Amino acid sequence: STWVFVGAKTSSSVTNIVLGAFGYSTAVYTRTSSTTTAYLDRYGGAYWYNYPLYGFGFSGVSTVRIFDCDYAQPAGDCEYRLCWNLDYSIGGYRVGCLENLNTNSTWRKVMYKGN
Repeated sequence: STWVFVGAKTSSSVTNIVLGAFGYSTAVYTRTSSTTTAYLDRYGGAYWYNYPLYGFGFSGVSTVRIFDCDYAQPAGDCEYRLCWNLDYSIGGYRVGCLENLNTNSTWRKVMYKGN
Protein backbone atom coordinates (compact mmCIF):
# COMPACT_ATOMS: atom_id res chain seq x y z
CA SER A 1 0.00 0.00 0.00
CA THR A 2 1.07 3.57 -0.63
CA TRP A 3 1.42 6.02 2.23
CA VAL A 4 0.86 9.74 1.75
CA PHE A 5 2.08 12.60 3.91
CA VAL A 6 0.22 15.92 3.71
CA GLY A 7 1.50 18.98 5.51
CA ALA A 8 2.46 22.64 5.46
CA LYS A 9 5.55 24.72 6.09
CA THR A 10 6.05 28.45 6.59
CA SER A 11 8.08 29.03 3.40
CA SER A 12 9.91 27.29 0.59
CA SER A 13 13.27 27.88 2.25
CA VAL A 14 12.58 26.06 5.53
CA THR A 15 12.81 22.32 6.08
CA ASN A 16 10.58 22.07 9.16
CA ILE A 17 6.98 21.00 8.68
CA VAL A 18 4.57 22.94 10.91
CA LEU A 19 1.70 20.45 10.70
CA GLY A 20 1.21 17.18 8.86
CA ALA A 21 -0.38 13.76 8.86
CA PHE A 22 0.22 10.35 7.29
CA GLY A 23 -2.45 8.15 5.78
CA TYR A 24 -2.98 5.34 3.31
CA SER A 25 -3.48 6.83 -0.14
CA THR A 26 -6.91 5.23 -0.44
CA ALA A 27 -8.08 7.04 2.70
CA VAL A 28 -6.41 10.34 1.85
CA TYR A 29 -7.60 10.63 -1.75
CA THR A 30 -11.09 9.17 -1.42
CA ARG A 31 -13.78 11.72 -2.22
CA THR A 32 -16.13 12.31 0.68
CA SER A 33 -19.75 13.43 0.63
CA SER A 34 -20.28 14.92 4.07
CA THR A 35 -19.70 18.56 4.99
CA THR A 36 -19.70 17.69 8.70
CA THR A 37 -17.82 14.39 9.01
CA ALA A 38 -14.22 13.43 8.24
CA TYR A 39 -13.33 9.75 8.06
CA LEU A 40 -10.70 7.96 10.13
CA ASP A 41 -7.73 6.32 8.52
CA ARG A 42 -7.14 3.83 11.31
CA TYR A 43 -3.55 3.24 10.26
CA GLY A 44 -2.44 6.86 10.16
CA GLY A 45 -4.78 8.07 12.90
CA ALA A 46 -6.03 11.22 11.16
CA TYR A 47 -9.57 11.98 10.00
CA TRP A 48 -9.57 12.87 6.29
CA TYR A 49 -11.97 14.60 3.93
CA ASN A 50 -11.83 15.37 0.23
CA TYR A 51 -15.04 17.19 -0.56
CA PRO A 52 -15.21 18.09 -4.28
CA LEU A 53 -15.20 21.80 -5.12
CA TYR A 54 -14.63 22.75 -1.48
CA GLY A 55 -11.87 21.36 0.67
CA PHE A 56 -9.25 18.69 1.23
CA GLY A 57 -7.55 18.07 4.52
CA PHE A 58 -7.46 16.36 7.87
CA SER A 59 -8.49 16.80 11.45
CA GLY A 60 -7.74 15.18 14.79
CA VAL A 61 -11.45 14.43 15.24
CA SER A 62 -14.30 13.47 12.93
CA THR A 63 -16.22 16.74 13.29
CA VAL A 64 -15.60 19.24 10.49
CA ARG A 65 -17.54 22.15 9.03
CA ILE A 66 -16.79 22.35 5.32
CA PHE A 67 -17.82 25.49 3.50
CA ASP A 68 -15.02 26.26 1.03
CA CYS A 69 -12.79 24.67 3.69
CA ASP A 70 -12.99 23.39 7.27
CA TYR A 71 -14.26 26.23 9.47
CA ALA A 72 -14.91 24.13 12.58
CA GLN A 73 -13.75 25.73 15.82
CA PRO A 74 -14.10 23.15 18.60
CA ALA A 75 -12.28 24.15 21.76
CA GLY A 76 -8.73 22.88 21.93
CA ASP A 77 -8.76 21.13 18.56
CA CYS A 78 -7.67 23.69 15.97
CA GLU A 79 -3.98 22.77 16.15
CA TYR A 80 -4.71 19.40 14.49
CA ARG A 81 -6.52 20.77 11.41
CA LEU A 82 -5.29 21.44 7.90
CA CYS A 83 -7.45 22.45 4.95
CA TRP A 84 -6.64 23.28 1.35
CA ASN A 85 -9.20 24.82 -0.99
CA LEU A 86 -10.02 22.72 -4.04
CA ASP A 87 -10.86 23.85 -7.53
CA TYR A 88 -10.13 27.51 -6.84
CA SER A 89 -7.12 29.59 -7.82
CA ILE A 90 -6.32 30.19 -4.15
CA GLY A 91 -4.22 28.24 -1.70
CA GLY A 92 -4.92 26.62 1.61
CA TYR A 93 -7.29 28.11 4.13
CA ARG A 94 -5.86 26.82 7.40
CA VAL A 95 -2.84 25.29 9.07
CA GLY A 96 -3.74 24.45 12.63
CA CYS A 97 -5.21 27.50 14.36
CA LEU A 98 -3.88 29.87 11.70
CA GLU A 99 -6.66 30.67 9.23
CA ASN A 100 -7.33 32.88 6.20
CA LEU A 101 -4.20 31.78 4.35
CA ASN A 102 -6.00 31.71 1.00
CA THR A 103 -3.95 34.48 -0.57
CA ASN A 104 -0.77 34.03 1.46
CA SER A 105 2.21 33.68 -0.89
CA THR A 106 4.72 32.48 1.72
CA TRP A 107 3.24 29.29 3.19
CA ARG A 108 3.80 26.07 1.22
CA LYS A 109 1.77 22.90 0.79
CA VAL A 110 3.74 19.68 1.17
CA MET A 111 2.88 16.20 -0.09
CA TYR A 112 5.05 13.09 -0.10
CA LYS A 113 4.25 9.52 -0.97
CA GLY A 114 6.02 6.25 -0.42
CA ASN A 115 5.49 2.52 -0.22
